Amino acid sequence: MLCGYPPFNGENDKEILEAVKRGKFQFEESDWEHISKEAQDLIKLMLNKDHINRISGEDCLLHPWLTNNIGRIKVSKRKA
Repeated sequence: MLCGYPPFNGENDKEILEAVKRGKFQFEESDWEHISKEAQDLIKLMLNKDHINRISGEDCLLHPWLTNNIGRIKVSKRKA
């Protein structure tokens, strides 16, 4: 995750799940100001609730944020 937590807000799990179902998300400026506009754009495209307008996996791979940063992206491996 780019800022350390998902962009869905709520006081508890139920409220967060409702926000997910409604497709209501927000980027808290103080936490997302260091995240590039291109990265934020890609996340918004991927979180589009309407599957017709949501970005495809293929288009994600062609998005400028990925194509411009592919060599700099570091993946953390979680230990089981």
